[in-house]
Amino acid sequence: MTVYDTNRVYTLYLSHTWNDRGTGGELLRMLQSVDSFRFRPASLDRQTSEAADDRILYEAIRGKIRYADVILILCGVYAEYNRWVNKELILAKNELNKPVIGVQPFPAEKTPFIVKQHADRIVQLHPLDIIKAVMELGQG
Repeated sequence: MTVYDTNRVYTLYLSHTWNDRGTGGELLRMLQSVDSFRFRPASLDRQTSEAADDRILYEAIRGKIRYADVILILCGVYAEYNRWVNKELILAKNELNKPVIGVQPFPAEKTPFIVKQHADRIVQLHPLDIIKAVMELGQG
């Protein structure tokens, strides 16, 4: 049985996909409701995330992901946010070697192939499932 450090504070990069219809706030409230899990969220502010220049956006995402323990991507909204998700996945997996957790609030068939291909784990939108994956993958 693995023992996890409940005193550790995890830095979680929230993919831009979490801006979809308030799901980011919902995720944060769910995770904050678990007393034994401590974290700090990292994500782009709205102004930066709407940057027209792809290089500026890429560097801004890199600056946030660099210090994250884990990247959380909301599955099922890829088509709307592919400009960001592609950059987030490239940085996380190819450049910075960060674990990616895909979170499914919808049926699995709505999870895009690119997320399935790059995610280290795919979990349901349930706080204990997400926290378990963060603690297992964010050990580095």
